[in-house]
Order: sequence, then C-alpha cells, then structure tokens
Amino acid sequence: MSQSRLLCLEPIGGIAGDMFLALAVDLGVPLAALEEGLRSLGVSGWRLESSRAIRHGIEGTHLDVCVEQRPDHHAHRSWKEIRALISGSALAERVKQRGLAVFEAVAKAESRVHGKSEEEIAFHEVGAVDSIVDAVGAGLALELLGSPEVYCAPPPMGRGLGRRAHGM
Repeated sequence: MSQSRLLCLEPIGGIAGDMFLALAVDLGVPLAALEEGLRSLGVSGWRLESSRAIRHGIEGTHLDVCVEQRPDHHAHRSWKEIRALISGSALAERVKQRGLAVFEAVAKAESRVHGKSEEEIAFHEVGAVDSIVDAVGAGLALELLGSPEVYCAPPPMGRGLGRRAHGM
C-alpha cells in the first residue's frame, strides 16, 4: 500500500501550529524527530509535550509547546533575527524556506499595517519561542511526512476583537 501524497486539511475551528504538529504526530511523525530538528534552531527553553485527548468526540494527539518563563526572556525579535535563526540552522533547505516564508508573510503584512519597512519590523507574539517552534515545526513536519501536496479548505470566517500587544 502506498502513502498518500496529498494532505487535506479542513480547519473547521481554525488551526494553530501546535495543532498541525499534533496532526503530524498522528500521521506517524515521531515526536523525537520533530524535537531533534527544531533543536538546530539554537533556541532554548522549550520542549514538546504530547498526550492523547478526546475533544468533541474526536480522538487525537494533543501537543503543547511548553516554554520556560524566565525574567530575562522577551518575545520581541526582529525579522532579521528570526531570518538569521532559521537560515543558520542545520535544517534541510526546504524546511528553512517554509519557515522563512511564514515569517516573511507576517513581516510584509506588519510593514503595511505599521508603515515601516520589513527590516524595521519587530515581532511581538509572533517572535516568541513557541511561535518560532510552531512555524518552523510545521515546515519540518511536512518534510518528515515526505513533502505531500497540501490542500486546505478555507477556515470559517468570524469577527470580533482580541487584545494583542498592538491593541485591539
């Protein structure tokens, strides 16, 4: 029996990086392989924790990116810093490109919203360790799954306000 080369996602409640990593574990990616690859980023103070869970009648892996809280820790990283972290890692080139693409898209959006160049952008929540592990981990998970073609149905549209570092 051959493995499918197509990964279909239907994010009925949205999808976050840790949810995607949990999906990869359910599809057979060893948690240790994810951790080993992500350690090459040189970012310390995190670990992956997984357990089995049932949510709304659906069983699967629950995965957390657990981050140490340290007094000297801050989540602000520039696009330049994140680019150097990813580019300088020992990850496969395709994994690096996937991770860089995530942060480049956010940098472009932030630069338009704030009227700054991409090089001036400092990521707040997105610059945090767990966000870096989530974004680069998703690219690594795809690599470990054999780089399938990915189809993603549109997430449900909603509205509302949320409080973030930049305000509402």
